[in-house]
Amino acid sequence: MMFTDGEQRDEFVFDSFSEALVVGPGLWRVMSEFSPDCVLMVFADREYEEDDYIRDFEAYARGYHHG
Repeated sequence: MMFTDGEQRDEFVFDSFSEALVVGPGLWRVMSEFSPDCVLMVFADREYEEDDYIRDFEAYARGYHHG
């Protein structure tokens, strides 16, 4: 899993069912390389709305994520 705020980048590898990560708002994330027995669980504070998501990294990197 890769995370960036547009300036700094971090990568995390989860290799145990006992690992978890809390991700705050405003971070671009790329989830990849799932194993066949992977479980991804997401908790959110509100219902999913497609219009709330930026799908273009270039738009995100230009600063759209800041405001």
